Amino acid sequence: MTTPLLDVMGLSRRFGELAAVDDVSFTAEAGRIVSLIGPNGAGKSTIFNLLTGYLPLSRGSVSFRGRRIDGMNTCRIAELGIARAFQIARPFRGLSVRDNVKVGALFGNRDNRGLGVVDEALALAGLTELADRPAAELTIGQLRKLELGRAFAARPHLLLADEPLAGLVPAESEEILASLKALAARGAGVLLVEHDMPAVMKVSDRVVVLEAGRLIAAGRPEEVNRDPRVIEAYLGQEAP
Repeated sequence: MTTPLLDVMGLSRRFGELAAVDDVSFTAEAGRIVSLIGPNGAGKSTIFNLLTGYLPLSRGSVSFRGRRIDGMNTCRIAELGIARAFQIARPFRGLSVRDNVKVGALFGNRDNRGLGVVDEALALAGLTELADRPAAELTIGQLRKLELGRAFAARPHLLLADEPLAGLVPAESEEILASLKALAARGAGVLLVEHDMPAVMKVSDRVVVLEAGRLIAAGRPEEVNRDPRVIEAYLGQEAP
C-alpha cells in the first residue's frame, strides 16, 4: 500500500474544557485535492494551525511523507514541503508582485529551490502580466492570486489553501480553481478549506466533513453530498 502524503491520526486540540478538534483522522494524497468542509466553528482553521505548527497538538499524530512532523516548528514544516495560503492576504504592499513572490521562494521546500521558481509560480497563479505592479494596487481577486503565488514559489509537496474563493466573483473563482488543479496535476497534494459548495464538489477528489470539531463523514464528493449527516449538519436541511 502506498504511503499517503499526509496521514493525520486522532488529531485533537483542547483549549481548557473546549475540544476545538476531537479525534480527527484523515489522509491526503499526492496529486489529489482534499477539501475540509463544515460550518463556522467546526475546527477547520484549527486543523490548519495544527498541521503547520502554529499550535501544538493535545493528542494524536501527523505524518508527512512517512515522517512524524507533530512537534516541529513552523519553519521546519515549511522546509519539508508544506505551504499555506491564508484567506486574508498580507503582502508587502511597497514591493512588486514579483518581489512578493520571491519572498515565498526563500522559504519552503529546500529540494526545489532554484532558477525559474519565481517565474513558474507567477505563471501558475496567473500573475505573469502583473509581475511588475506594486502589490498595493491589486484588487481582492488579484491579492488572492498573489497569496497563492507566494505559496507556489515555496514549491510545496502539499498546499493548504484557506478559503481562497471567499468574496470572489465566479470568473475569479474559476481562475483560482484552475491554479489549484494545475498544481495538483504537477503532483502536489492540495488541502482546501472552502465554503463555496458547488466549487468544492467540482474540484475535490475527496471531501472531509467536520462538525463541532469531530469528523462526521468522508468520501467522494457525490457520496458526501447525499450523506444524511452532512445534509442535516452542514447543508441546513432535515435528514430524511
